[in-house]
Amino acid sequence: MDILLDNGWDLDIGADGDVRVGETAVQDVGSLLQLNKADLKYAPLLGPGLIRFTKGKATKEEILKEIALNLKIDGKRINDFKQYINVK
Repeated sequence: MDILLDNGWDLDIGADGDVRVGETAVQDVGSLLQLNKADLKYAPLLGPGLIRFTKGKATKEEILKEIALNLKIDGKRINDFKQYINVK
């Protein structure tokens, strides 16, 4: 069990005023996908840098490959999270 974050990435505070805890695997992947390379001092190669694809001509397959590579570096498999990842 880990501390949950709300949609704005702030601590998720329940109606009772307590910080909510729960399963955070999807939340962790969401955080990872927002990273750029070198954002984390302890893991400078981690971070897909998806912002660079916003105005580029990368294909959906190229973006998914970059995501899969970064999830693998973090010890995760893209197939476990594909239902949460929407690449247009």
